Amino acid sequence: MRSITALFFLFCFLVPSALAQLRFGFYGRSCPRAESIVANVVANRFRRDRSITAALLRMQFHDCFVRGCDASLLIDPRPGRPSEKSTGPNASVRGYEIIDEAKRQLEAACPRTVSCADIVTLATRDSVALAGGPRFSVPTGRRDGLRSSPNDVNLPGPTIPVSASIQAFAAKDECTSESFSKTASVVYVQRKGEYRSVLTERGKEMKSITALFLLFCFLVPSALAQLKFAFYGPSCHRTGSIISSVVAERFRRDPSITAALLRMQFHDCFVTGCDASLLIDPRPGRPSEKSTGPNASVRGYEVIDEIKRQLEVACPGIVSCADIVALATRDAIKLAGGPSFLIKTGRRDGLRSNPADVNLPGPTIPVSASIQAFAAKGMSVNDMVTLIGGGHSVGSIHCSLFQDRLNDPAMDRSLNAQLRNTCRAPNDPSVFLDQRTPFVVDNAIFGEMQRQRAVMRIDSNLAFDGATRGIVSSFAQSNSLFRQRFAQAMEKMGTIGVLTGRAGEIRRNCRVFNNGR
Repeated sequence: MRSITALFFLFCFLVPSALAQLRFGFYGRSCPRAESIVANVVANRFRRDRSITAALLRMQFHDCFVRGCDASLLIDPRPGRPSEKSTGPNASVRGYEIIDEAKRQLEAACPRTVSCADIVTLATRDSVALAGGPRFSVPTGRRDGLRSSPNDVNLPGPTIPVSASIQAFAAKDECTSESFSKTASVVYVQRKGEYRSVLTERGKEMKSITALFLLFCFLVPSALAQLKFAFYGPSCHRTGSIISSVVAERFRRDPSITAALLRMQFHDCFVTGCDASLLIDPRPGRPSEKSTGPNASVRGYEVIDEIKRQLEVACPGIVSCADIVALATRDAIKLAGGPSFLIKTGRRDGLRSNPADVNLPGPTIPVSASIQAFAAKGMSVNDMVTLIGGGHSVGSIHCSLFQDRLNDPAMDRSLNAQLRNTCRAPNDPSVFLDQRTPFVVDNAIFGEMQRQRAVMRIDSNLAFDGATRGIVSSFAQSNSLFRQRFAQAMEKMGTIGVLTGRAGEIRRNCRVFNNGR
């Protein structure tokens, strides 16, 4: 019966979801600094009071478990009009001042744009990461509720029996490791609710009379087949150790492999999705993505080949090339001093590799165009700045690709002279993108951007464009914030356009489709 009910809900909510649903990068254009503002406020408070993580977790739980994640808990009671705050279970909830401060700053940056419900979700997510918990991305687009009544509050208490607790959670469709993201998904979206300009007052009007209440967990096609942690646990338990061993061996000989693998994953995911289509070799009369100019200097394929060779010996036909790229890049980042993070696996390899699909952002792309390119992949402005800066914190670039930057009078004079001298050598030499810590994935490059010491035009522009300079500044000031955001952005990028279930194939050789074409 429960499965029939689930299918019924899936059908009923599938069509409305086309009109309105949570999504990654929701504020990318309307308030590009939204997530960085929230992260800064939370980080500042966490430095003074680490118990704030517990406070925000409790706040979100108490909000979402009443009428959904609609910030109804934040409404202050007034004479003759009690609110959810008035009840006993909520009497000791704290941390409202953090939401207040985040809202104040967001109203100054982009008035009446970011909902209080999204602020609670983002702030809780950030505090969890700061406390050493998992780093994860959350979709946004929640709106604030129009009701806050103490009569609605019926929260499970500290002495509740396990069986009753199971029933309470089942009523909200919470389950296992997905419970946090699902809790944050019982929401008001698009046409219901409001964006409060002040956290503690009810709105006076509805934006629209059309009510749309979505249970986001029913909207995701991945209910049938999805990425998950430890996907290869039963089928190829040595996957992680084989990949990390090969990457570590290569890193000992060549620490620049981190930059190579970062670029490989970006160039793969940003075309047709993270499907290892970039790895396919061109053949006479049949070019592939490798044949294009932007991919001509991508390297590190032999690392993927060696990993695949060992995995095919250990567990033939099990581990996809797409997952190998994602896991190898993750391991290389950690070896280079970057953040360590978990990623879900279960990707399958694509069946297409066409040079006509390749349209990657170049080194001189304007910030506005870059924002659009990332938004088209579901990535926010914060994600964009994080990935560009993080990717450029390691690696190098050929002189022929930044000649325009050498003619920029704003560039640091000493660096300009140094680069000009290097570039006089024959055979198009290369220089480090990060002049301070070229083999470490850290925040140093963001400070270089601010001091006009960025080598690439796009890096320089990020530091001074109105849509991105605040994010650059926040990363320049805090390596911990950068590490947190970089891990989240890498996880998110690794899910772009993935194939799962029975889609695609598991290649035996990462350079060739299984049918040999």
